[in-house]
Amino acid sequence: MQMSSANSHTFAIYTLGCRVNQYDSWWIAEQLKEMGMDERPFGEPADVYIVNTCTVTHVADHKSRKALSKARRLSPDALVIAIGCGVDLSQRVDSKGFDSADIILNNRDKQRLPAILKERLGLSVQGQTLEHGGHRKQMIMDDTTSHRVRINLKVQDGCDRFCAFCVVPYTRGAPRSRPPNEVLCEARKLIARGYREIVLTGVCLGDYGRDLNGGSDSNYDLATLIEQLCELDGLVRIRLSSLDPRDVSERLIKVAEQSTKVCRHFHISLQSGDDEMLKAMARGYTIRDYEAIVDAVRSAMPEAAITTDVLVGFPGETQQQFENTVRYVERMKFAKLHVFKFSPRPLTKAARLPGHLPCGEVERRCHIMLELGRNLARAFAERFVGCKMDVLLERAGGDCNGKFAEGLTTNYLRVRIHNEPLEVGSLVTTRLHAITNEGVIIGELR
Repeated sequence: MQMSSANSHTFAIYTLGCRVNQYDSWWIAEQLKEMGMDERPFGEPADVYIVNTCTVTHVADHKSRKALSKARRLSPDALVIAIGCGVDLSQRVDSKGFDSADIILNNRDKQRLPAILKERLGLSVQGQTLEHGGHRKQMIMDDTTSHRVRINLKVQDGCDRFCAFCVVPYTRGAPRSRPPNEVLCEARKLIARGYREIVLTGVCLGDYGRDLNGGSDSNYDLATLIEQLCELDGLVRIRLSSLDPRDVSERLIKVAEQSTKVCRHFHISLQSGDDEMLKAMARGYTIRDYEAIVDAVRSAMPEAAITTDVLVGFPGETQQQFENTVRYVERMKFAKLHVFKFSPRPLTKAARLPGHLPCGEVERRCHIMLELGRNLARAFAERFVGCKMDVLLERAGGDCNGKFAEGLTTNYLRVRIHNEPLEVGSLVTTRLHAITNEGVIIGELR
């Protein structure tokens, strides 16, 4: 394999799937840059291509393999590497599907990638990989400057809840929490690099701390970690990624309510608005349980955005059960929906259930739910037109109305401000004026 000189090795990463995958790809990219490699956009020639695969649906599987094939076509002599959940599932099921890759690494082994490339390419490693409690710890990055505003910070990995439709427990393993001191250390370094908002991320984020200091009796939990993060100087916001409703405790709500740093945005996964479906999915709660949790959040923080996931076409889902979900979602007035079509995954209970729906019917239900989600998102945004809210500016650009700066409110509304000399990374108080057809809110400083 022909490689360029040590001073000009290049790499490109393509990431599919969740925020945890995004963090893992970021971590790998940072290590490779520390070793002197230059990052290129995926789609341009490079010496090394890395595809961080996802296998949550068959579509994700297809996209992962397509990306690997694309990398091979782009640079036939390049080193093509497959990592992540798709690799884990393939190794457990059939060990096929990654013929385009020269190296395949599952989730347990992918942190070895920098060391593997060091040996293959003759590079030097600047950082260090530490061990703690039998688990490999994440790299703590060296301080550098950055103009980015918001970044994911993985604090937890793994899941043992085994929802009937979900393959993730088989690909990510048992729940594992990063030690608090390590999380806080990395957060400080991210703040020093200029990041203003940290998104706490995990496969099962609400499990954080369960495996620390003796397991389920540990007093250190996600709420405690948030309290300590809120004390860090320079951090403007803490946003939470997806939560299981069973993990939204009174204490977590209280901690969020008491700190202006914690974003008023809670992504609480629903999946179905029908109790029989929830039981079949092995979700562990009822629609009444879910509603009580959302009511508690809204009682403490009336401006909070509640976003959620909805799964359509689960085996055996009747038309009536789907309509129950539609009505429930309407009543809950979510700020945003993430709609997924059921995809049978190997090893899962749902893949073996009878009553799989025709693809056309699943598509129809998905279309209905997506349209409902668009209507709910607009209705939520309209509640705040005329209000003043703080906007953390994330990017600058231009459109037919001139130059603009754009960012997010604490409750995840995207706001665009035109023709003002504003700096990315600044927090500005803005009057929300109007909503575009695309759902972006136009803001005014006056």
